[in-house]
Amino acid sequence: MRVRFLAVGRPARTFLPLLEIYLQRIGAFCGVELSWVRPFGGDEALARRRDAEAMLSRVREGEFLYVADERGLSYTSEGFAEEIGALRRRGCPVAFGVGGPSGLELEVFSRLGGRCRVLSLSSMTLQHEVALLVLMEQVYRAFAILEGLPYHRGGGDGVGRLR
Repeated sequence: MRVRFLAVGRPARTFLPLLEIYLQRIGAFCGVELSWVRPFGGDEALARRRDAEAMLSRVREGEFLYVADERGLSYTSEGFAEEIGALRRRGCPVAFGVGGPSGLELEVFSRLGGRCRVLSLSSMTLQHEVALLVLMEQVYRAFAILEGLPYHRGGGDGVGRLR
């Protein structure tokens, strides 16, 4: 399995060591990479659309894309791990997209059909660098759950999707 993170804009230097920690941890389970999508400036609505178009152009053939947005589906950590596990069993490469400060125009991703899901990390809005870090930690946690590692100590009932 291969996992890619697509992030609009480069994070502040203070975030890089934290992101690197999770890239290394995830790399113990699969191939992993972090790619930056150049952000577009100007009008926010136009920037959301152009950033989404740029991200969409980076999605590879056959890759399943999760896009982080507070309006997306909420998962328990166990439920998210189940989804990642199912994709891993099918040998499906996965990408995770995080927008920039303006967010992303989600309708752009409808072109992927069933190969895209909008994922909520929180019902609150997260700063894009924080969202990337939280997403990377949750992907690592999913692999730790799948491998039975003691990292995850959640008391969840294993129910997948919350909404």
